[in-house]
Amino acid sequence: KEKKEKKSKHKSKKGKKDKKKKDKKDKKDKKEKASKGKHPEFGKYGILGPQDRYHKQQEFYAWLREVKELNPENQPPAELASLFSDFAEDFNTVTLPHKKYYNLEGWEVKQAKKRKAEDGDAAPAAYSIADDERALQSRHTKRNKIGMSREELLEMQRITRERAQANVKKDLGQKVDEKAGVRTKSVMRGLVAPGTKTV
Repeated sequence: KEKKEKKSKHKSKKGKKDKKKKDKKDKKDKKEKASKGKHPEFGKYGILGPQDRYHKQQEFYAWLREVKELNPENQPPAELASLFSDFAEDFNTVTLPHKKYYNLEGWEVKQAKKRKAEDGDAAPAAYSIADDERALQSRHTKRNKIGMSREELLEMQRITRERAQANVKKDLGQKVDEKAGVRTKSVMRGLVAPGTKTV
């Protein structure tokens, strides 16, 4: 009888130990699952080393200005290297305070799309064929960069040509017409404001 009791006690102790182990394992699994949800895994956005300092310079400088409140241009190179190692550690462990520090350009593109969507929803512009035709017409009749029409440009070319010819004649000692190469009121036809003198 004593042997049977010992065996049954031993079995019950063994069963309790197995149950405790199973409960511990279940708790450990639950903790791992919970920690995966709370803390992203190492290197989710890539792994940075000292050689990546110039590749991630925009993100690093933004982090320095906004998080550390330091101006990167005023820091000595050794200090920048030390700060970059801190940045790289936070980058690799995915503990930076904002997603923009992982990919600044991508974040800015998303923000621009959001702003555009918000602006677009606020006042959608209706397409108008008449407006499109007017815009196309104005493109063809627009003045050039100087702000002169085609006729005015041709007149300026003529005057420039006359001046060049007058200079050649002067160099050769020939008589030069004094009115050549000059814009006069009759040529300008209303382009001169009243009361102003022309040469």
